[in-house]
Amino acid sequence: ISKIENYYSDGNKALWKLVNSVQEADPYTFVKKELPELLGYQENEVLNSSKLDTIKEKLNQFKEEAEGIEEIKRIEIGNELKAIFKADTSTDIDIVDAIRSWYTNDLDNDQKDQFADYHINESKALIKKIGSISNHGEFIFETLPELLGLSRFVDWKVDKVNDYITKVKAGKLHIEQNSSPVGELKIEFDKHSKIDGSNIKYKSKLEVTVDSSDDHDSIYYTEDGSDPTNEKSQRKKIKKGEKIPVSGNKTIRFVVQEPNGRYGKISKYDVIDEGNKCRIKVSKQDMFGDDTISFVYPEDKDDFEVVIDSLLQEFKKSGRITISELKKTIDDSINKLNK
Repeated sequence: ISKIENYYSDGNKALWKLVNSVQEADPYTFVKKELPELLGYQENEVLNSSKLDTIKEKLNQFKEEAEGIEEIKRIEIGNELKAIFKADTSTDIDIVDAIRSWYTNDLDNDQKDQFADYHINESKALIKKIGSISNHGEFIFETLPELLGLSRFVDWKVDKVNDYITKVKAGKLHIEQNSSPVGELKIEFDKHSKIDGSNIKYKSKLEVTVDSSDDHDSIYYTEDGSDPTNEKSQRKKIKKGEKIPVSGNKTIRFVVQEPNGRYGKISKYDVIDEGNKCRIKVSKQDMFGDDTISFVYPEDKDDFEVVIDSLLQEFKKSGRITISELKKTIDDSINKLNK
């Protein structure tokens, strides 16, 4: 790919042409005549140290440009793919993570089927290897371009970046436009939650209500982040309209299944118990041998409950005070507050 003329600046194109034919060149003629003449010197001209330094500088500039072309085009492709799949950064690993997330979370089983009738060449190529990516860079710059009929990135003899990106966009769009007609789930979170897209924040208690458009549909749920369409996962079958209690920080997924066995699109949410930040934790002993605790000061009643509950649990675990002694101490403290 570093041998493509259009990738070079105008000042280096003539040198590119000469260097590109070096394998067939006569070494003596190349070094003593063709190269100096190209750089502005006459044949048989005496080259003093100053002129040699100038030649060296020009050759180094050409060498740096040649060596940088591949990286520049990799960055260009990375930036384009980042935008298409909404990756966090344009690094290979973040792009592949975004592609996997799109595949896992945004597509139903019919869309993921590489043998489905709906495919065009671009969509089939895009979907074919996503489920088995082992090397991030290899997938982006070798596997996917080859599947799209463009050959490996490093073997391109003309600029195919636009062709590559256009084919990826076309494949992705076609896949997204051919979602399964399986009914969508209606998912509601109780009043304690703060909803930000697929991030659900709550304090202490959270209930999720799940409903489907068809009474004959089955609804499956996982709370360990696993795929609810996988019968071997720790999935649970839930009833339409059932309230599901959720605790702690976890990734929950829901999916609907039709009586004929077809699954719909998986709905994924990351739930975060903000009350946990107020939970008291006993730290290791300090330099004086004393146990220390740390916690975030509570903002409301729910936070205070977390603080008190976690403190009492730590007291109990320590074995330094009995439950009856603890109860008496708490009662005495409350009596003092009431005075």
